[in-house]
Amino acid sequence: MGRIIKVKVKDGNRAPFVVDDTIVIYTKAKHENNQANRDVLRQLSEFLHTDVEKIRILRGKTRRNKVISIDD
Repeated sequence: MGRIIKVKVKDGNRAPFVVDDTIVIYTKAKHENNQANRDVLRQLSEFLHTDVEKIRILRGKTRRNKVISIDD
């Protein structure tokens, strides 16, 4: 297991940014069929310049506040 980060997901269309120890990510993807989570992981990988395959959700798959693991 690598780095652990906190992510807060909001509805909308803005660039990701950091507030305190949390990355805030906006998505317009639907909450159905895991589309929103996939979009969040894609945006997070671009924001952190890492492969999306190295990122996974540890907690909060169905919630706005998530705990994410990034493998090194």
